[in-house]
Amino acid sequence: MLVFAAAGSSAFAQRSSARSQQSAAVRKERRLGPKPLPHWYWRWVEWRLGEGYARGHQLQSGLRPRNAPSQVKRWAWRRLHFYLIARGSTGSSGAPAANGGESYQKAISYTQTRPSFTPTRTVSVSSATQLQSAISNLQPGDLVKATTNFTVSGQTKIANRLGAPAELDLSGVSFVYSGGQNMNAVWINNAQNLYIFGGDLSTADTGGNCLEVYGSQHVLWWGFTAHDCGGDGFQAQAIGGPVDHNDFQGTIWKVGQNLAWDPHTEKGTGLHAANLWDATQTGNFTNNRFAFYAHDIPVGACVEFGNNQPASQATGNTLYLKCVNETNVSTIQTGGNALQTWGDTNTLGLEVKYLEGDNLQGFAYRDSGVYSGQTAKGVTIEYGRASNTNQNSRYAGQNPWQHQFNEAYQDVVPAP
Repeated sequence: MLVFAAAGSSAFAQRSSARSQQSAAVRKERRLGPKPLPHWYWRWVEWRLGEGYARGHQLQSGLRPRNAPSQVKRWAWRRLHFYLIARGSTGSSGAPAANGGESYQKAISYTQTRPSFTPTRTVSVSSATQLQSAISNLQPGDLVKATTNFTVSGQTKIANRLGAPAELDLSGVSFVYSGGQNMNAVWINNAQNLYIFGGDLSTADTGGNCLEVYGSQHVLWWGFTAHDCGGDGFQAQAIGGPVDHNDFQGTIWKVGQNLAWDPHTEKGTGLHAANLWDATQTGNFTNNRFAFYAHDIPVGACVEFGNNQPASQATGNTLYLKCVNETNVSTIQTGGNALQTWGDTNTLGLEVKYLEGDNLQGFAYRDSGVYSGQTAKGVTIEYGRASNTNQNSRYAGQNPWQHQFNEAYQDVVPAP
């Protein structure tokens, strides 16, 4: 017994030491570099590590961020070093910091194979004007392909409703709204039958949500990045039509930079890396798949999923989430969580295929926002790993996986 006790104490001490090292690394990382960080930095990190837009193409010369300096300064290398320590890895594999046999990249390996598509017409674009023209004249079977890096300024609206798919290959295209109003870099307004790949989105810290989706059906967008967002990184709402059979995958960081857009009493708690379903909308939100790697999120949650309209259906949805460094310290409302649900959830059907939460002020999964008399029995977390969570003193000592509304847990560590 004494031997086992000693071994247990040693293991606990090792885990505590590892958490302490990660917390120290986070503090050191945040002190490095200019404020705000230059836009090229996180793109350069993804390129170095073979993640995000460069997944599967680590250090490929043609994908190196064009705005990154040819001689990267020492602060960037040191910040990358501490970033890797903070997330619990020292190499470029992108493996999770928490224990477990899976990894986020393995879980979303489906994004490595694009849907079958045979174009009937190819439209090459090399400027914002050409891209906007191609979108305006988009036809089923079109392949719109960016042939060089360029920036599209202002809000880009995509509202094409097609009878069969068209494809937009936006690799190397940046969408930047810098007008200071509550507007988006890209607004998908009740579109239909689109395949979109790549693209970098920003609202220059002062604008609104980087990527906004109203309605829309059978829209797929894989490999986008969203950052420096005044509001949410990504939001989808059933406005103008149902949100149905859509498929979004992207990397999101540095959101909620303009707290004026947050209607909540405690500013910052109502802005998120991704906001799904959301308030006051009675339309349906069904059969969608979402995959987000959200890191360095200073507000709200990495993903919020909820609605306050009992008539709205939200069945058949799937989520993959990796949430690292959720640093919102809420004092009145809630924040700092990887995934949080709220509202009228009787009709919510959500399969969480993968949830990794590391270095969180809050919970890996929090359901305290669900309304009284509701159930969340339609929520299943199939694979979950939580480490270094509940750092906010309000949540200290609590289990990182809440289950007050009959959620189902499968392979989850630590046990709920």
